[in-house]
Amino acid sequence: MIKHNRALPIGVLVVALLVVLASIGVASGLWSKNLVVEGTVETGDLQVDWTFNTTGTGDDQCTLFNPLFPDCGVPKDVGKFICTVDQADNQILHFRALNAYPSYEADCQYHFANTGSIPWIVRGAEILGGANVTGCGGDIDPDPKTLVIDCDQITIGYFDNIGDQVDPGNEVSGSIKIHIKQEAEQSDCTAESTDIIGVGVIVSPITCDPATLVTYDFQIFVCVAQWNEAATYEECKSSPQHEGPAPGCGLAAVVDICVDGDGIATAGPGAFQIAVGDPVLPASAGGNPSGLDLIDRGGNDGLYQAGDDLMVEDPFGTPNCPTASRNAIYDNDPAGVLPPFFFPAVDCVVLDPDGSLAHGDVVTCDTGAGCGLWFRDDNGNGRYDVGEDLIVDVNGSGFFD
Repeated sequence: MIKHNRALPIGVLVVALLVVLASIGVASGLWSKNLVVEGTVETGDLQVDWTFNTTGTGDDQCTLFNPLFPDCGVPKDVGKFICTVDQADNQILHFRALNAYPSYEADCQYHFANTGSIPWIVRGAEILGGANVTGCGGDIDPDPKTLVIDCDQITIGYFDNIGDQVDPGNEVSGSIKIHIKQEAEQSDCTAESTDIIGVGVIVSPITCDPATLVTYDFQIFVCVAQWNEAATYEECKSSPQHEGPAPGCGLAAVVDICVDGDGIATAGPGAFQIAVGDPVLPASAGGNPSGLDLIDRGGNDGLYQAGDDLMVEDPFGTPNCPTASRNAIYDNDPAGVLPPFFFPAVDCVVLDPDGSLAHGDVVTCDTGAGCGLWFRDDNGNGRYDVGEDLIVDVNGSGFFD
């Protein structure tokens, strides 16, 4: 039987075509919108700074602060100490004891502040002996808030705040205490006088040659970390976010003290170029053609310590100070109407961070005698030229370390 194909009815074809066209219209006419989330996480600032110390300077503290050694003997007003916040990095506290002797004890009481926006906890501290300090053992104090290290020549303690939480804007206090033991050696200090041309003789009853000073150096590292993470001191200091003091003169490993880095350019310490390992010379090397002079604000011992002022008074120095007058007195009399000499004279300030330097201040030490200062000899001429980095070579190594 023969089959015949029949054409679809026209109506069926029209309906099929409309279905196809409708489906095409849906696909090509789809409108859409994309929603975007832009994420930003803004971290806080964990910051801590030394703020002040309540016993920043003091005499013999033997009977005043003796929690470790109550029987330290009768106090004699010969030992001095000073605690100052570093002028270039307020995360460094300098502790310096002068004319110390066996049984001498000093207590530097301090505060440091949470100057950031994140609460932190003092996770721990570490005490390391430096130059001439030997035989240091572990912590001998059972109090978890303190750390006391006993060495052959000195006992060093960090007291009162390990484990404390400090919220932003608040402070925590504590103290650093040292006790000098019988095994400590004495320095070689002698009486001498210094001739100053045009003035006569200024006598320094006791002068200690920096090269013969016996110094005992130590460092204390304190680590704070965010409040909501449990951490040991070791974990705290090994954190990749841990920031030690700034490089250069604030380097944590440095035991020497930076004094001035820009000469007469500013009254502050300025910027330093010196690096660890650089050789340094005593300020007495090559005489004192710049007229660099020390005005003692501390122990009046003729040796630089934090807080002392420095100025140059040689009008022919390099770079020169043409208004200066070399007379062993700080002059700031541009009109020439003030005593003692009644002629115009303005000496150039090297270091006067607190603005205390005043006309008529008497020079304590001409740096031709050293004054406990050392410098990096940038031009290799064997003498200090204004602007070269000035330091205190604490361990007398002849290098910045």
